[in-house]
Amino acid sequence: LLQYVKPQLMQRIARQTGATIISSTDHVMNQFGLKALGKCHRFRLVSFRDNEIWAEAKLEDCGGRAVKSITSILNEKGLPNHERQAALAAEKLGEDVLDGSQAVKMGLAKRGVALSYVMLEGCPKHLGCTMVLRGANTAALKQVKRVLRLLVNVAYNLKLETCYLRERCGCIPTNFQVEQKHLLSSSLCVDYGASTHGRKIRPWNG
Repeated sequence: LLQYVKPQLMQRIARQTGATIISSTDHVMNQFGLKALGKCHRFRLVSFRDNEIWAEAKLEDCGGRAVKSITSILNEKGLPNHERQAALAAEKLGEDVLDGSQAVKMGLAKRGVALSYVMLEGCPKHLGCTMVLRGANTAALKQVKRVLRLLVNVAYNLKLETCYLRERCGCIPTNFQVEQKHLLSSSLCVDYGASTHGRKIRPWNG
């Protein structure tokens, strides 16, 4: 049972698993039958260490907030038991990926120490996928996510544009040359020109 799932995320899961989103469980089988149930090859939980809070050595993140050093905390004397247990759990997790059920049994899935994610595997590839970004702080990962989202949109647009030109029997002239300038378009055929002063133009967002 998963609680507090965002509506957008529920729509993506329903699309990949073929499930139907319903607002009530009353008379589900009578109204929808087995078509309401989604399927995937494998459902599991995985746990990671929260690197925004814990690190092997003492670090400073981009916001200036001190990250807890596992080594320094374990070397402290008179440390409260709950803090020592949290530091030991963070040390045990390390940088590896641990199965969620094992993390719970071993007492490593502690709040403020580990982050748990649900993995739905074996869904049809053409319906979508999920990419996990790790290895940096939240601010850096947000920037990487923005760039990655742009690249995905550009690749998808290029795929559609290529199919359209192929169906229209279009081709690029042999003497065509790409100008050495910054483009605000994800298309090879459309140029939005220079950006307006003081205004952010993001044509790839529609």
